[in-house]
Amino acid sequence: LQPGPRGRLRILLASDSGFTYGFGALAQEPHALRGALRDRTSTAENDRVGNIFLPFYVGTPLGDRQAIGAEVVVGLSSLDVDLTYFYDPEALPGLFSANLISQRDQNPAFRSGVFGPDVNLPSGNDPSVHRLGGGVQYAQSLTDRLDFAIGVNYQRVSVRNGLFSSQVTPTDSLGNPLTASPSGQDDLLTLNAALLLDQVEGRAFSLQGTRLRLGLEQAIPIGQASIGYTRATANSTQFIPLNLVRNGDYTDNLVLNLQGGVTFGDVPPYAAFNLGGIDTVRGYQRGAVAAGRHFLLATAEYRVPITTVTLFNYELPIAGLLFVDYGTDFGTGDTVLGTPGPARGKPGDGLGYG
Repeated sequence: LQPGPRGRLRILLASDSGFTYGFGALAQEPHALRGALRDRTSTAENDRVGNIFLPFYVGTPLGDRQAIGAEVVVGLSSLDVDLTYFYDPEALPGLFSANLISQRDQNPAFRSGVFGPDVNLPSGNDPSVHRLGGGVQYAQSLTDRLDFAIGVNYQRVSVRNGLFSSQVTPTDSLGNPLTASPSGQDDLLTLNAALLLDQVEGRAFSLQGTRLRLGLEQAIPIGQASIGYTRATANSTQFIPLNLVRNGDYTDNLVLNLQGGVTFGDVPPYAAFNLGGIDTVRGYQRGAVAAGRHFLLATAEYRVPITTVTLFNYELPIAGLLFVDYGTDFGTGDTVLGTPGPARGKPGDGLGYG
């Protein structure tokens, strides 16, 4: 629920020389491109299993309002690379981007549920979803607070017998399909649009205002899999300062978040909405609650500042929090191809608190 870093890319494009690097993401929201660190509209679209991974970026300007950059994610169950070319044309108010991606991740849809057994590959290994492709995007600010992006993406999606395996595996140990194509490899062509309204002000635990994200994705049938679907997602967060407890410059906050999504058409298992885990319904393993066609997720969180520590000349606030999360797939787990949710004992809804 925290705002991401903004402005790194504009600084890079404005530079005539130099090299930049750091931890986190280089490209900023909103994203119509798919990539290693390009957040989707909703957290239920997160298709990375591990909570422990290292994200970093490098970039260099090319001159004439152009730059290239790379974002990399390395984790126990992830190896993602996003290589992007950026162009900021003087005659237009927006920014063009073109990228190439290679992503290898264990997908939450294929993890065991609350009540179910592990359903792995016939070899006994965990399925690894490999994505290879790229896309083109145009992004523009409509106002100081409102940005949009439109783009087209192509991916060759396959399920492999491990993170570094070349062996394509089209079904799990129960015979359920893992891809839309019997070959185990899907061609996925999508048109994407994203909108970000960011009225949040403040920093760290002293935020106030509204952040709204909207997303639309249209899959165009191509190849043997011929996947076609329409997906709409929304994600709204409200930050409310309560001013009941204060520690230095920070005050306590109430954070309210509501997310939802619907999909009409084909839903391959790796494209399901996943619930369960630190970014959806806390108190469960990632993906353990649901893998559905539709979803609703609601969160209420109270944050109270405790203290601040200084590390490498950076002030790091430390806070305590209380939260309640609830998520549901409206019983749509059995409408996803291969029924990854019901086959793995996912209940379809869950309540988390702490």
